[in-house]
Amino acid sequence: MKKIMILAGAITMLIGTSIFAKNMDGMGVNQTTRGNYAYSTCVAGRGGHHFSRHCNVGGRMGYVQNKEIESNRIAIMEKRVELRKEMLKDNPDWNKVEKLNQEIASKRASNQTIMMRERAAATPNRAVTNS
Repeated sequence: MKKIMILAGAITMLIGTSIFAKNMDGMGVNQTTRGNYAYSTCVAGRGGHHFSRHCNVGGRMGYVQNKEIESNRIAIMEKRVELRKEMLKDNPDWNKVEKLNQEIASKRASNQTIMMRERAAATPNRAVTNS
């Protein structure tokens, strides 16, 4: 009797997993059954249909639109590496950590201002002044 119950349970589990299993056909994690890439972090929030479904470098299309923004992004990356190195130490210098965080925030704010200025310039009937 125990053998029959164990066999019935195993068959039930096998059928259940076969019915509810998704047919992946060797596809990657971010692909749908049609082979198109699903929305990922680099596409989500940007309308998706305006951009390639494949992830691109840092959410950008692979070209530099504004040299000042790009140089700020590089500076931010460098500051983040310095910050990570400092945080790996047994006794991090919290004054240096605070300074690095403030510098990163300043560069991000600068980029945000540049992007807002460019958006305003692209909008008709809006005057942009560099003051």
